[in-house]
Amino acid sequence: MRRTATGLFILLAMALGPGALAQQVHQVNVSGEDYQPKELKAFPGDTLRFCNEGIYRRQPYSLERFNRYSQRKADTHEMIKKGECRNMRLQNPTKDWLTVHVRDAVNPNGGIKIEISPKP
Repeated sequence: MRRTATGLFILLAMALGPGALAQQVHQVNVSGEDYQPKELKAFPGDTLRFCNEGIYRRQPYSLERFNRYSQRKADTHEMIKKGECRNMRLQNPTKDWLTVHVRDAVNPNGGIKIEISPKP
């Protein structure tokens, strides 16, 4: 009986995909003018972890409907100091893939594009 339950759990995990059972943390390194990676795919409930590895303060923000980050006015977004990290939890309550753009208030060329899968 125990082997059957374990086997069913493994089959369920395989069928639902890699992000269905365990939430992931995706680290985004900010250094100079770059966000690395520039694009990624994620699952609802995953976390983006922004880490400032540069010498300047950074101001990542997103005004997307389901994934707001740093909801202050555009000129006063939360600063991330050198060596600090901040988290953003990803959401997608829709039945379609959702594209989210996180931009940087300090460097208009900086940012990341995230594609979030539909809710399982």
